[in-house]
Amino acid sequence: MTRIDLKIIVDALEEAFDGWSQFLNIETGEVISFPEDKDYYEGDDYDADIELIEGNELLKRLPDQYEIDEYSIMEDFAEEVQEPELMAALQRHHPFRRFKDTIYELGIEDKYYAFREDAFYEIAEKWCQNYGVPYVDSRDKVSSNAD
Repeated sequence: MTRIDLKIIVDALEEAFDGWSQFLNIETGEVISFPEDKDYYEGDDYDADIELIEGNELLKRLPDQYEIDEYSIMEDFAEEVQEPELMAALQRHHPFRRFKDTIYELGIEDKYYAFREDAFYEIAEKWCQNYGVPYVDSRDKVSSNAD
């Protein structure tokens, strides 16, 4: 089995959104997105295609937006930087929008997005370990073999 670059998984995690599942082909590194609602499906036979995907041993479902839990990532960042405005933003109506507005107002958006990316890499690494998928982290050329 080839080593999967964690960046492939991180990129897929960043594109995760409600109503779609993503699957990684652990042999090729290809990511397949599949709608959970037949209305968004463009193929001929939704039921047959979902059975093929779910029955394929090489395709593993990636974490969805709820498993990623970006709200917790934002909370962790707010605690790390000790900015009371960020914690307050998370307690208000529309916390995602308020949080993002606040990081821009404070001029720490680059710091947040680097923190978020690191969190996504951790999620990707744990996912690989859970599924026994060999991986490489191309950011630092350190690799792990999950044999």
